[in-house]
Amino acid sequence: MDSYKNLVKNKIIFIFFCFTLITSVAYADAGIPVVLLDIPLLMLQVLVFVMLLEAFIYKWVLKIRFKETFFPSIVANFISTLVGVPIFFVKAFIWRSGLNNWVIYIPELVVLYFLTVFIEYFIVKKYFKPIDKIKIKRAVWIANTASYIIISYMLFYRTVIGR
Repeated sequence: MDSYKNLVKNKIIFIFFCFTLITSVAYADAGIPVVLLDIPLLMLQVLVFVMLLEAFIYKWVLKIRFKETFFPSIVANFISTLVGVPIFFVKAFIWRSGLNNWVIYIPELVVLYFLTVFIEYFIVKKYFKPIDKIKIKRAVWIANTASYIIISYMLFYRTVIGR
């Protein structure tokens, strides 16, 4: 019976991932508000997707149960997303540029990627104290790399193909 429940739960999560990937753009962590603050529902969907994705990666890399990784992922992603809100307003004030050229986002994504990794590492390591810090760093790097690869693809799609 437990294996059936796990199968159903995994199918629901898989369907949610697929639904989220269909959306036109996704930004992780500090990068989410930079483009999606004007689309709150999509921003929320993307944030939940990123939280789940990173929690699964923490589970895989740190070899612990998913329920031990989900809350730290929520906290870390929520805080790093809050950091992105002022960045959105600074960007809007300085550049006043629309989503017309995906190339303008490359330097921004690089900076936000490193900022997100830095913020999330210091948050997540508090929840995984018995685990080696090098393993935690590796998990945070892998999780955010996966998130930002998906984000970069979706940003490219929204700005180039989705016109």
